[in-house]
Amino acid sequence: GCAVGVMAASSLDALQERIAEEANAAVREGLPAKAVELDQLLKELTERLDAQADCEKWVPTKQELAEFTRARAAAAAAEAGDAAAGAKKRKLHDADSGTVAAIERGEDLKAGVIPPEVKVNPEIVAAVRLMTVKITESIDLLGKVKTWVQLQIPRIEDGNNFGVEVQEECVSELHRVEDTGFTVLESTSKYHQIRAQLCHKMTKHS
Repeated sequence: GCAVGVMAASSLDALQERIAEEANAAVREGLPAKAVELDQLLKELTERLDAQADCEKWVPTKQELAEFTRARAAAAAAEAGDAAAGAKKRKLHDADSGTVAAIERGEDLKAGVIPPEVKVNPEIVAAVRLMTVKITESIDLLGKVKTWVQLQIPRIEDGNNFGVEVQEECVSELHRVEDTGFTVLESTSKYHQIRAQLCHKMTKHS
């Protein structure tokens, strides 16, 4: 039992030492370098996206929307006499372009009428992927520092616990910055969700 306890204590000391080394490396090198990298990346992406003055090439033209409207009206007229036709949904997937459209049979989109394609902006897709990787790496570094600081929190005792309060404040601040990174990652998912909703409304009300 004593030998097992010694081995466990030795393993724990080795783990704490490794965490301390990784945290120190993150504070001295990792996080400062990552902050500079993210700042430079943000400037470059902003310049590249601002240079895309012509955003209309990513959305259907007025002619395409008009043709879709006429085709939808024709499909509605053709199905008007079909009493057995019920509202159904079918999903189309274009593996080449990545376009996915849910077509509702009924009042809005008639079966067999494919909405015009809303093309993917490759610049935004590349930017989202790159930022996701960099933010994830930053969160990982913050997690190492936070774990290290938590291990340094002294035991609460009667009397002066100023050191405990300082360490807890550090952990709280690290947690806040970490949450900011998670919020950025979540915003990329919301971007795609909002874009899909706008695409649906554009075809639905065209």
